[in-house]
Amino acid sequence: MHQPGEAWTYQTSFCVLGILLARAAGRPLEELLRERIFAPLGMADTGFSVSAAKLDRFGPCYVAGDRGLEVLDGVEDSQWSRPAPFPNAEGGLVSTVDDYLAFARAILGRAPRLLTDESIVAMTADQLTARQRAMAGDFLGEQRG
Repeated sequence: MHQPGEAWTYQTSFCVLGILLARAAGRPLEELLRERIFAPLGMADTGFSVSAAKLDRFGPCYVAGDRGLEVLDGVEDSQWSRPAPFPNAEGGLVSTVDDYLAFARAILGRAPRLLTDESIVAMTADQLTARQRAMAGDFLGEQRG
């Protein structure tokens, strides 16, 4: 879409990254994520779908409507109530608060460790140029001129 650094485009590379990871590993993305991230962190309730045995723990997604909260995505008919036809690294995971906390702690460098200190510093540092930040505008909560 753009040459690197010319414009801001959100969320275009993770879908491709997931495909590349699965192909490089020679196995499905969810299997790779389970082995390398979810299992070491004890994230037993994270994946691209919720098993039928755990659907009773899964809640609907609501959206604000004209008459208050309305169900946007139910439980039985949810996209996560069945295996994903295409496991998407761009945002197709479903998880629990406990699993997400385990992931966040790992990103902060707490045990169990998945990343080096150098990786954590690089991941948490601002990588944008002033021009890229200006182009991101409202997305980053920046006030424009």
